[in-house]
Amino acid sequence: MPNLAKPFFALILGIVPFFLFIGTTSMTTSNGEIIAESRLNFGGILLAPIGAGLAWSVLSERRPGPAGRKPLAVLAALICALQLVSASGLWRIDPLDWLMPDRNLPALQYTGLSGMTGSCFCPSRRKTIVERHVQLQRSIAALLNLHAGSSVNENPG
Repeated sequence: MPNLAKPFFALILGIVPFFLFIGTTSMTTSNGEIIAESRLNFGGILLAPIGAGLAWSVLSERRPGPAGRKPLAVLAALICALQLVSASGLWRIDPLDWLMPDRNLPALQYTGLSGMTGSCFCPSRRKTIVERHVQLQRSIAALLNLHAGSSVNENPG
């Protein structure tokens, strides 16, 4: 395990600034909408090159080591490079968006049924519902009678 400590530490140095933001943000809004946003993470700019340097030192060693040492160093170097790009604000990488994709959405305010609250249980509204049901039944009966009457008139035999 001590031989894996250096690449593991380099990996930690590349991952931590994704979750620990020490820097500055700037947003430009127009008509209430965000049109530009920039972030500069000083923690990532400081820690990513240190982690990349540790990974490079592991990769440049000539002596053999544990089987996972160099692949872990390659992974650490890639993550440190991504961290440097993200921390400098060139590309936005936020793993919290992957873990919780809806965290930046506004709170839901569903008001679709607010106009009908209690409409089925209110006695005064119940009467109008019953009246509409009776009207519908009468209309259907009238249509059936009309249809039956027209079929009788068409066949005089």
